[in-house]
Amino acid sequence: YLILYSNFANSKNIYSNKSESARPNLSLTDLKGLRFSIPTKPEQQKIANFLTTIDTKIQQLRQKKQLLDNYKKGVMQQIFKQEIRFKKDDGGDF
Repeated sequence: YLILYSNFANSKNIYSNKSESARPNLSLTDLKGLRFSIPTKPEQQKIANFLTTIDTKIQQLRQKKQLLDNYKKGVMQQIFKQEIRFKKDDGGDF
């Protein structure tokens, strides 16, 4: 991931240096000669905090979905047991 997305120009350089075989690869020597753009520690921390916040929100939404699924099941059971009845628009029974 880092190699492919860290620096597009560098990615082209990497692909030009890889050995040509049935399964392309890079040698350790190839990798040692490359330079990577890495964010500063404060920026890395900010990125990590942002991603953690997103993960937390995703987990909260999953929990909310589970609660809504359970609620739906409960309401459906009440409807099928006719504990909850619906009326026509004019107020009469179906």
